[in-house]
Order: sequence, then structure tokens, then C-alpha cells
Amino acid sequence: MLPIIEAKRAVMIDDGHELDGTMLVKLAPGHTPGHVTIRLRSKGDEALFTGDIMHHPLQVYHPDWNSRFCFDQGQARATRRKVLEHCVEHGALMLPAHFAAPYAGRVAAKGGAFRFVFE
Repeated sequence: MLPIIEAKRAVMIDDGHELDGTMLVKLAPGHTPGHVTIRLRSKGDEALFTGDIMHHPLQVYHPDWNSRFCFDQGQARATRRKVLEHCVEHGALMLPAHFAAPYAGRVAAKGGAFRFVFE
């Protein structure tokens, strides 16, 4: 990345950076410093790229379960729950980085619990 930065081709962004009203980059603290989610919107649909917030679908059912790699355990739990609630509220397609095929799905909630419906 250093050659890109030195050539002044990199664009440094802050939390909440939005591009053309379709892409939003938001900080998602807890797993690693500087971790973000990327939300895409098009024609009324939304997708959320969640990166390392969850490493296994079981974490949808048990959002308080962390991996040993979570830098700030408490914040990771809070961020994971917030992301799941966002997906439910907005009907967003969730695209985690570490789930096995089919990779993407919707989050449903019932009685305070979450479940993942693969698409």
C-alpha cells in the first residue's frame, strides 16, 4: 500500500464516509482496531459487508460468543449485536467474510434471538 500512498493515489476516509449515496463505510469496533463495515444500497435493497465481526454462523445465534482474535471482547459483542439488529431492521443482506458457501443471508429475529437464513 505504501507505493499507492506515496503516489498520492490513496484516499483516506473517516467514519461515516459515503460515496454517491450508495456506499457507506462505518467503524465497527471490537474485533481489530480500525475494523469497518461497508453498506451498499441500490434500488431500495441493502447489503452489509461485515468483515471479521463474525467468524461462524453460530455467532448469529450466540452473538455474545467471541473469537480469540477479538481485540476488545465487550465492544466486539456490542458491535456484533448492533450489526445483527441493523440487518433485521433494514432487511439487509448480510455478507460475512468468513462463512462457508453460500456465504450470504438474511438475519431474522424472534423473541430476542437471531437466526441466519442463507440465500
